[in-house]
Amino acid sequence: LTEIDGEPREPPGLYVESLEIRRDIVTRFGASPGSLRDVSISLDRVADAMRGLGIASTEIDGEPREPLGLYVESLGIAHDIVTRFGASPESLRDVIVSLSKFVTMADDTANASGHLQEAWSLLADMRKRGWVSPQWEADVAWARG
Repeated sequence: LTEIDGEPREPPGLYVESLEIRRDIVTRFGASPGSLRDVSISLDRVADAMRGLGIASTEIDGEPREPLGLYVESLGIAHDIVTRFGASPESLRDVIVSLSKFVTMADDTANASGHLQEAWSLLADMRKRGWVSPQWEADVAWARG
């Protein structure tokens, strides 16, 4: 628990506030790779905090949301960044990170396998483009299990 303005606050609530601010920035100033990435990361942080605290649902924009739905939205944004603004080492890695969330949450091997295959495809694309780095090596190690 964190105290802000004398009130106790839990991480999901703080991350939800951050998410709302980041969405407002996109609405007010338009979408850019950076602003959309910030929204995607905020979605992941809310979902990660919920999972870590065992919270099944939290309210965002007046609607109950579950971690899996937040990860789905985050992955959609990561894919959208690549589609709208082009591939970069950072944008492809963001998709891989989002896919890793699904692999760790997958309730069946077939579901995990599909996300892992997409991650391998992106890693291969990054290698072809010469975007190999220590982080890329770490992502390959993760994909190998």
